[in-house]
Amino acid sequence: MKKQLITEAEKQRMQKLAGIINEEQTIQPIPEEIEEYIISLFDMSISDEEEDGEPFKEIFDKEGFGDEDGFEPTYNFIKSQGGSITIEGNPDITAKALEDGSIELSGIHSLD
Repeated sequence: MKKQLITEAEKQRMQKLAGIINEEQTIQPIPEEIEEYIISLFDMSISDEEEDGEPFKEIFDKEGFGDEDGFEPTYNFIKSQGGSITIEGNPDITAKALEDGSIELSGIHSLD
């Protein structure tokens, strides 16, 4: 039998049909407002003293940022995508939904 490549969407459709995953577990494109919120968190966490190529990791907790309009929807979206998403850019930013309700951002600092 000849192997055939399938797209991620086709793979997820087959997994849903087989009962392996449900609708909430399918990978979705990152909504623009979620992406903008994560970038704004990143921008406020980086100081001018950071060096190019230096790794960064910052945790934004629910207590400090939970009242902001974008925090809860962002946390819930990340959680629905398996707990981690990456915004590709310069730099790539990885956002993780932590069990305590916090969001962890990490990546490599870039001056470009």
